[in-house]
Amino acid sequence: MTAIQVATLRLVYCGLSSKQIARLLGTSPHTIDARAGRATKNLGLQERGDAARWVMANVPGPYERLIYELMAVAPPLASVATPRPVEPG
Repeated sequence: MTAIQVATLRLVYCGLSSKQIARLLGTSPHTIDARAGRATKNLGLQERGDAARWVMANVPGPYERLIYELMAVAPPLASVATPRPVEPG
């Protein structure tokens, strides 16, 4: 597995979408999907989430700071608050 595949899967593990990861890594969402797909296939797994969990459990590395810095730049969509309509007063 390449270093960029590992980095991609770590970001998948953090809940970032292909679009968010692509923006952070300066590539296209299609490229991100291809990287994650190849890594998942090479591991003999079916889902990229499973590959992401495998990477986090089995590939050592000082990645925590990188992930938190990247998440500060582009937090997962689920963590972004949805504006609520203002009720007339």
